[in-house]
Amino acid sequence: MQAPSRPWRREPMLWCSVIGLLFFGVDWALSGPVQATLSSEMSMALDQDFERIQGRTPTDAERRGLQQRWLSEEALYREGLRLGLDRGDPVVRRRVVQKMQQLQTAQDPTWTPDETMLLDYLTRHQDRYLVAGTATFEQRYASPDRHPDPQAEVRRWALLLANDHPESPGFGDAFALAHRGVQSTNQIERRYGARLALAVSEAPLDEWTVAESSYGWHVLRVTERTPQRLPTVSAIRDKLIEDWRAEQGQVAP
Repeated sequence: MQAPSRPWRREPMLWCSVIGLLFFGVDWALSGPVQATLSSEMSMALDQDFERIQGRTPTDAERRGLQQRWLSEEALYREGLRLGLDRGDPVVRRRVVQKMQQLQTAQDPTWTPDETMLLDYLTRHQDRYLVAGTATFEQRYASPDRHPDPQAEVRRWALLLANDHPESPGFGDAFALAHRGVQSTNQIERRYGARLALAVSEAPLDEWTVAESSYGWHVLRVTERTPQRLPTVSAIRDKLIEDWRAEQGQVAP
């Protein structure tokens, strides 16, 4: 004998499906695509940015394009935040930290960054603070007024100097930049030119080398070199604080 069928209202699978659809609908309504709105202040800021870059005010069509692009980007930004795309991103983290630092300094103009923050600032802007390398060297110059072939002459000197020839102390003509001692790589390039600076940076230590400067030909010997380096926070702390304050728009107390 066939069992009587149950009314559809008593089917458990049907109610599970209905409840699931309800939950899905509520979740979609609460967390659907984020809508962005454009304030009058932001609209004015977009106009000002356009004028600063283009040197004129935007046309109505350009203004609508600027606003639509901003709204689209803002909607994507907010949706990204809702989905948690900002979490774990070092670039986003760095920018948020900078914003918080700006707020903190605005509230307390006397506030000073700690050592960790200064080290982070130094690392991010290390090109500003690199200390140039140095070279300890001596050079002898062959004047074109005294030698028909200065290059050949300094090559001859190099051989004789390498063998400690008795006449070697007298090699070299009068030269305004006659030097024996330590100079920074920046000073060498500024005084003698890029070619001799490159020679100084690459010459084997304690060997006489022929090199050309902006003035002519030289024979030189490099006895010591130090590479460029990044100073410690403690060595340039006051400068770092000054530059950090300037970046944050904070006036020094």
